[in-house]
Amino acid sequence: MSRRSLEQHDLVLVSAAKNIIEKHFKEDWHHIGVACLGKSGKVYTSVNLDTYVGGMAVCGEPLAIGQAVLEEDLPFVSIVAVRKPRASREDQEIKIVSPCGKCREMIADYAHEADVILSDDEGEFKVKISALLPYKFISNKSKKGRLDDCLHVS
Repeated sequence: MSRRSLEQHDLVLVSAAKNIIEKHFKEDWHHIGVACLGKSGKVYTSVNLDTYVGGMAVCGEPLAIGQAVLEEDLPFVSIVAVRKPRASREDQEIKIVSPCGKCREMIADYAHEADVILSDDEGEFKVKISALLPYKFISNKSKKGRLDDCLHVS
């Protein structure tokens, strides 16, 4: 995996994700904040939507990506998710989290060259989505065909 250092626009994205979850955190309902950088430079933010019916819960990444779709701001450049701990946790630091498998698939569908901002014991860094999903599922359309569909290209 090719780890790359974060640039200023990446730090702005991390800050936006942290700000949105600080503002909208609700115990057992919203604990993940997401920020997505569109190709225009616009930042789209969202939070996860938890529900009483677990199968209905929605990750934050699809909601942020959906906003970029509605603005025709694809392919987006990068994305980051952060988690705010439960109030009962001693450590209240908001930390970067890796996207789940379904979100990785969606990120690759809508921006197959996107950077994903991650964190580990060595610090914060970014990688291409292809590094997190090297053998992406492809249906009856190529990745380019799917991206062209998103961009309304004929």
